Amino acid sequence: MTKNYLFPSQFQKLGYILLIPFGLLFLYFSFTTSESKIELNVPVFAIINNDIGNSTHWFTLIKNDIMDEITYIGLITSFLLIAFSKEKNEDEYISLIRANSLVWALLINFLILIFCQLFIYGFIFLEILYFNLFSILVLFIIKFKIAVYKLKKSTKDEE
Repeated sequence: MTKNYLFPSQFQKLGYILLIPFGLLFLYFSFTTSESKIELNVPVFAIINNDIGNSTHWFTLIKNDIMDEITYIGLITSFLLIAFSKEKNEDEYISLIRANSLVWALLINFLILIFCQLFIYGFIFLEILYFNLFSILVLFIIKFKIAVYKLKKSTKDEE
């Protein structure tokens, strides 16, 4: 007996709804300067903290702007809900498409990461690593949705 770890299909709609505000926040923070950004500075627990030029502190409270954490967690959650919710008509062939799309997304993602590791240096590489948090899920969603669309189109053409 195989276990299915997918969310119910209704969660996909919730993922798309969450993607709108968190995607807009991500774009806002990506293209605004630090002087004009919205900040939400609150005390947070840090397992480890090491500011540039300061010593390392373990298990401490620090004051931090948590808007980027909220944005990243929201984006990851929305992409996970979109990517790993069942289709309305989930069957074995859709599961095969899902598995193939995931393998394809992993391969493409790591090829891009290797390319960037070889040819991109400095602080911009850190930005690429931030993008890499989402790129596997984004590539998977794109590949999977295109494959499912082609499957549905081909079955309609046969009818």
